[in-house]
Amino acid sequence: MQRITTAYQDLRHPRRSFARTIARTGPYRDLVGELGSLAELVDDTDIDCDVCFSYLLEAAVPVLVRISMVGPYAVLARAGQDGRIELITGDRDCRSDLERSALHVLLRHQVMVLSADQLEHPVALDLPEIDRPTVHHALFSPEDGIRPW
Repeated sequence: MQRITTAYQDLRHPRRSFARTIARTGPYRDLVGELGSLAELVDDTDIDCDVCFSYLLEAAVPVLVRISMVGPYAVLARAGQDGRIELITGDRDCRSDLERSALHVLLRHQVMVLSADQLEHPVALDLPEIDRPTVHHALFSPEDGIRPW
């Protein structure tokens, strides 16, 4: 996860101005197009809070895809109980063709789908109101105080 350092420049005092630049360049345009061919795709990206592109694939059980602006990393999940999400990290976790297809699109585009252990790994970041910053904060949601899974 070496690219974390280059995106934030200084991990102790991260600046997120790069997110607007990356959002304008559309680095995952082809990948997102493929995802959109699988199911109705809703763009839920919020660069004011996150450092990732967020998409929802509409289905009986919606599939969440978050792709980091920091590097080629993703969170793939299904909507779970009580507003939580259930992470999908490999074929064994897939419960539908849509989930399996979304996973394979990410992997084909060389985007690493991260597990809970990887996402929860601590990192040395200075983030307001986050006592113990993790890879999840660094790659996806610096302001997210709770674990969504």
